[in-house]
Formats: sequence, C-alpha cells, structure tokens
Amino acid sequence: MKGKLFLRVGLLLFAAVLLGSAVTYAAVQPQLAGTEARAQALSHLLWVLPIALFLAAAGGWAVARGIVDRIRRIDPESPGTEAPYEELVPLLARIRADVECGAVDATVAYTPGSAAPFAFTDEQTGCALEVDPEDVRSAVEQSLMKLTPGSMTLEVTVIEPQVYRAVLESSISLRARVVAQVTGGEAAVHNVQLAAQALNGVRVDSGKTLSFNEAVGARTQESGYLAAPEPAYGENVSGVGGGVCQVSTALYRAALLSCIDVRERSAAARPVTY
Repeated sequence: MKGKLFLRVGLLLFAAVLLGSAVTYAAVQPQLAGTEARAQALSHLLWVLPIALFLAAAGGWAVARGIVDRIRRIDPESPGTEAPYEELVPLLARIRADVECGAVDATVAYTPGSAAPFAFTDEQTGCALEVDPEDVRSAVEQSLMKLTPGSMTLEVTVIEPQVYRAVLESSISLRARVVAQVTGGEAAVHNVQLAAQALNGVRVDSGKTLSFNEAVGARTQESGYLAAPEPAYGENVSGVGGGVCQVSTALYRAALLSCIDVRERSAAARPVTY
C-alpha cells in the first residue's frame, strides 16, 4: 500500500505542476505587450518557477520512491508478489541455468586387444555465476532513486577440471599384457569375473602400493561369491571364492612383466599352469 500511495502522490504533484504552469501562462500571455506587463509577467514566473521546480522534484522522487518500495517487496519464496520487476529473480535463475556448468575431467578407456588400446577424452572447464539477487535489486533501486540508467556486470568464475588429457596421455602406456585361460566350473568362472571386475580400472599412483586382498575384498557369499573347488592341504576342497587365485596369479605375472616391485606374495599350494 505504501508504494501505491507514493505513486499517487507523485502523480498528483506532477499534475499540480502542469496545471500551475498552464494557469500562469494563460494569465501572463495577454499582458506581454508592454514593458510593465512583461515585468509583471516575469514577477509571476519568478515566484511560480521555484514552486513548480519543487513540485516537479517532489513528484519525481515520489514516483521513484513508490517504484523502489514495490521492488523491495519482491520475495523469491512468495510467488505472485506484485512488483514492477517481479521477474528479476526468475530471470537471474534462467541466466544461471544458461551459464553455469560443471567441470568435466578427462577420461581414459582401455580396449583389450586393440592396436590403440587407450582411448582418451578431453577435459572441459566449468562456469559458475557469482551473483546475489539482493545485489542486483539494490543496484536497480539505486538507479531508480537517481532517475538515471545503470548497468551491472555479472561475474563468471571458471571451474578447472581435476584431470587433464595431456597428463593422462603422458602417464599412461601399455607395459604388459597377460592373457590367461580361465579354468574350472561355472561357479569358479563366476568368482573369477567378480574379482577381475574389482580390479578393473584400479589406479596405483607413484610411491603407492596395491593389495590384491584389499582391492578385491573378502570373498564371501554376501559379496556374491560362490562355492567352488580350491586347493588346500594338498587337495582340492570346496570353498567360497574358489577360482579367484587365477586372477591373483595373472596380476602377479603382469607386475613381473611390467618390472613393478612386488613387496609381498604368497605362493600357491602347488605349481599351477595358468
């Protein structure tokens, strides 16, 4: 209601200025013939002009104040609030949606048996819009209060990715390839697949170590492993996770071929052919 009151007062003051100017002009116009009449007309104008300027300034301030008062009533959490710039917050949301995007890391995919086993993708930078709706609204208010046009620059922050393609290409190469024939029944093959999937894509940084048991995890029924024959005490017995030793042996062979230091290992119960 306050905003509407300011607007009405401003319009009334503007109307008073226009009416006063018209009346003064009509009263003075017929008397412009003689010097005394012109002096009298000038005297009328001299006392009317300050009043007219004051009323015009007051009217302009009241109109601007009324608009600003209505702008301040914008509430993003209360849709439907009436205001001349009620689209301000949705507009900023649309701009943010068009500008903002997350950073994308470069990736590498391995294709076994391919002449070019590694396929790389490029990284992409992201953008974040640094803007507070309250700051924009305040800038609009200041511009209206001064009755002058204004502008505001919305700052965009660049988000850098964590992984770059150049780094991947310079640090990844095929050092060894091991091809092993999986043996055993259906349960053993199932266990081999689970263990191999757990190791797929594992990255070991320089100076770090890889533990097969930590990477693969406990071979339990809760983890999806099945009972299959495995060597123990000089003979084959049924055990949950049987067949997984084929994966650990393949990993050990790959480490030897890659000249990677193997700090600890446990030999199989008897020599194996895989």
